[in-house]
Amino acid sequence: MLNMAASLPDRRLPIANPAGSRQKDAPVSSSSNRIEEHDEGRSGNVVTGPAHAPDMHREYARRQLQLWMRSGTTPQRVARRSAIVLLALDGVSSRTIAARLGVCSRTVTRWRQRFERDGCQGLLSDAPGRGRKPAISKDIVAAVRSAKAAAPSITMRELAAVFGVGVATVHRLLTRDDQD
Repeated sequence: MLNMAASLPDRRLPIANPAGSRQKDAPVSSSSNRIEEHDEGRSGNVVTGPAHAPDMHREYARRQLQLWMRSGTTPQRVARRSAIVLLALDGVSSRTIAARLGVCSRTVTRWRQRFERDGCQGLLSDAPGRGRKPAISKDIVAAVRSAKAAAPSITMRELAAVFGVGVATVHRLLTRDDQD
């Protein structure tokens, strides 16, 4: 069988180590579109990262992450994710990052992988299914709204008694903007 990788030219991209000095050029695999960065300190270790994130893109990402981390208006979850990735870009191990920031190592691994896959934009949103689940089911929300639409003269106290929820909950369901 013909090895296609052997017939393709060897493309190399420069890789910077965490200290900032230039290392040798790293080969780029055409088939997987990933950079292979050979760690000269330990034999046999290969660290891979997306080929779309060479030095220029990593420096842009580093500046963006530092901006988010230092900004007073950045949500805390994004600032923490930025801190995780910045420490990872500096070559700090996942366990050390977890201990330093007070999170579990699975959290560090998750955000490192998300950054490698999606870049900076991947740190801005949570994956579907994460976060607090609604306390009131969509069925009750729809029933309260349809009951109020069918009988506009019914009071919020009466609706609360019928559906077994608080008056404040009924008020919130009827006045919020997201009409699911």
